[in-house]
Amino acid sequence: MGMKQRTLLLLVTLLMVISARAQSARFSLSPNPANQLVQIAVQSGQTETLNIQFYSVIGNKVMSITAVAEGGKLQINTSALAEGVYLVRIVSGGHTFVQRLKIQHQ
Repeated sequence: MGMKQRTLLLLVTLLMVISARAQSARFSLSPNPANQLVQIAVQSGQTETLNIQFYSVIGNKVMSITAVAEGGKLQINTSALAEGVYLVRIVSGGHTFVQRLKIQHQ
């Protein structure tokens, strides 16, 4: 890989990180770490349809759902997920949000 290709790859990666951080204010996950349930809150408080995927840290999709966040809130049962760290990807209205979520069963 040449210097121009590396520079371009670095720039694209940096833009993806900045974009993800800019979108992070749109949604929140709590509690984190989660036990049996995690709540997704839409910052606008409006009802929205969310496409949600859970990925293991090695990139395997382990759960995928589409649900409506009534009044900007949605609870997801996480009891079927093994303890560990996941990346949660939420897509809604053309916006994508990714956040780390730790599952810790008690």
